[in-house]
This record gives sequence, C-alpha cells and structure tokens, in this order.
Amino acid sequence: MGYIEDVFQYEDQLGALWEVRIIPKKSSNVDSKILTFKTQEMTIPFFRFKVERQLSGLIPWMGVEDLNELSITLRESVDFSTIKFFEELKSKIYDYKERRFLVQKNENDYLVDIEASFFKPGNIEQSIEWRNADLWVKNQTWQTQTIHDEPSIKIIYKNCKLIGFDNLNLSYTGGEAIVYSVTLMPETYEIK
Repeated sequence: MGYIEDVFQYEDQLGALWEVRIIPKKSSNVDSKILTFKTQEMTIPFFRFKVERQLSGLIPWMGVEDLNELSITLRESVDFSTIKFFEELKSKIYDYKERRFLVQKNENDYLVDIEASFFKPGNIEQSIEWRNADLWVKNQTWQTQTIHDEPSIKIIYKNCKLIGFDNLNLSYTGGEAIVYSVTLMPETYEIK
C-alpha cells in the first residue's frame, strides 16, 4: 500500500463488484432476477451542467444537459431469456406487422427501472452466501471473491424507455457466449 492508502485507510471500489437489475414497472413473463446474472458491462450516464465563459472571466452555470443513453451489454444463455424479455417489451411499443406505434394506455407497460448496485470486497467472515454463487464465480474474471450483503451504493435509473438493441453477431469460429447491447433512455436517476 502507498502513503495515501496508509494514512486515509480507504479501499478502491473494484470494477467487478457490481450487479445490475432490470426491473419492469409491470410484471412480465421473464423473471428480472434472471437478467441480473447476464449483465456483462454497463455505461452509466450522469447529469452534466452547462457552463459558459463570459468576457469578464466568470463561468456561470447555464443549465443542465439531459441524461445520455444508458447502454447495457448482456450475455445470452441457451433459453434466450434476455432477448425474449426485450422483445416482449418492444412488442408493447411497436407492432411490426402493422408497421405502427401502439397506443400506450398505461406507461408502466413499457417502462423499466435499472438498478446498479456496488459492493465492497470482504473476507469469508464478513460475506454472505451469494445466490447462485457457483454461476456468479464462473462468469466473472476474478477467482474467489466474497462480498458484503448490503451494497455500498445504488444508482437507480427511473422510467427507462427502450431505444433498441444491437444486432447479434454469430460465428462458427468462437465458443464464447452470445453478447449484445441494449440501449435505453432514462428519465432521471437517484443515488441511494
């Protein structure tokens, strides 16, 4: 450890100790807990202030930029549960047969919340038995890691609208899992 770590006694947040839950506003046929374990990567947007330098040298705030798109990269499994989930969501927004947007009677039918939780590393005495721990450890890049039950922080993106998902790239040459990205647009977020 370096001087700063010794003096201030802090630990870095590890990039692999997080999970994302995709929570439909209205229950769907796919269990949202299943989607938790299939998240490989996520780009987290935040609000940004707009500023402008004036001739006097002052830099006042001029407003707030809207949130950017939220991108989640998912690993697909043999039951294709993530694609089924987003296809079901998409079918509530647009009718591909008729080529028209559907009338939205209830906003909750097509909105999801995205919850990103970050966990502190721990040791065996401090850890919990992680649900589906065997699956969790196999799918992560780190070897054996235990985590605390309660997240250090949660970032919840509210009322996310589906924008779309990337094409699936298939190849006979690799044995890796199918991976694709989903893009959503959140209304707002809160940090807990």
